[in-house]
Amino acid sequence: MKIEQHCKAIFSYSQAKPFKEILHDIFTFVGFITLCTYEQSYPIEIVFYDDRIKNEFVSKSLQREIPQAVKCIYQNSYYRPEYKIRKVHEHLVKYEKISECFSDIITSWFIQSKELEQVTQLLLRSFINKNDFSIEKFMDVVRAIENFHRQSHNNEVISKENVQLIKDKIDASDLSNEHKTLVKEKMNFAYEPSLKQRLEEMIGLYTFPYFDERVRDKDSFIKKAKDSRNYYTHFDKSLEKKSLEGKDLFDLTENLKLILFSAIFKRMAVPVDAYDESVRYLIYSS
Repeated sequence: MKIEQHCKAIFSYSQAKPFKEILHDIFTFVGFITLCTYEQSYPIEIVFYDDRIKNEFVSKSLQREIPQAVKCIYQNSYYRPEYKIRKVHEHLVKYEKISECFSDIITSWFIQSKELEQVTQLLLRSFINKNDFSIEKFMDVVRAIENFHRQSHNNEVISKENVQLIKDKIDASDLSNEHKTLVKEKMNFAYEPSLKQRLEEMIGLYTFPYFDERVRDKDSFIKKAKDSRNYYTHFDKSLEKKSLEGKDLFDLTENLKLILFSAIFKRMAVPVDAYDESVRYLIYSS
């Protein structure tokens, strides 16, 4: 006996679209399935139809036109044999929880995926070889959080005008031209919030019951995320003792993912009760 799990999606267009755009729509939908089932999903068959491509069937007085299926041949880089079929109780978001508003949610997902393409790609990349952990996966989640905040919230701590005033003062200083250039380059992103400020705001907006249970000391959590990111970005020896590694870094990454899940779901209008219970059994416990 062989049991398989499938999801069939039909994309209908009012006019012909380029092959590349259709594939992008397909993989955008696959990304939604991956997130909701909490397991890497992948298409096993892609079939195209076009009103201009038909077979004509003639038999005596019977004449019919039959749409001709054009199968897509592609290399499936998403597939890994260790991916398992997930039962309904293992899904991050169960369909029954969002069935009444599914149309709005899937529409929002396509919009969010376009507006937050890098964020969703970084998040979904964590499902590839999900059982393996690396520093790169931690850094991907941090980058995704920073990009989400940058695109969704106020991204100025100091106005660009004030930054320019500071640069003007640097130009008027006695520093050498080389040092002036160096200092001004450091100022290019001075008006943006720090990771600490971004996390403080995101936790305030997107926390939910299970996150609060797991992360009771928010200040310590934010400090560990900041120190670890700074160390693995610059590998400054003075920061090494403050950074996390191994299981501690893994747990930190899982908690960061919780806030990112919640932020994206809120943008999609997915209710908290659609995932607060299920995520308890999916995110590894500290």
